[in-house]
Amino acid sequence: AANINLLQSALKAQDFQVCITVIEARQLAGLNMDPVVCVQVGDTRKYTSVKESTNCPYYNEYFVFDFHMPAVMLFDKIITLSVLHSKKLLRSGTVVGGFKIDL
Repeated sequence: AANINLLQSALKAQDFQVCITVIEARQLAGLNMDPVVCVQVGDTRKYTSVKESTNCPYYNEYFVFDFHMPAVMLFDKIITLSVLHSKKLLRSGTVVGGFKIDL
């Protein structure tokens, strides 16, 4: 019975927030860049503002991602940060750099 209760509690949906602050990027490759950062947690994407004509953009932008799911599912999510050179967010920009990290 104890194992069943443990399993049920592990699979119970809960509310979670993943909070990410994008501070800055340094020494991006290229000139006359208009960099924007895409912050992705699982399938949800959010974007910083576009900084024009710089390869050392300062953002200091805060993002909150809300989830309602079991903890075991949340910890399967990946955080992806991508720096794009883009004047238009509506179409894909050129990826300048990025990385992924487990939640």
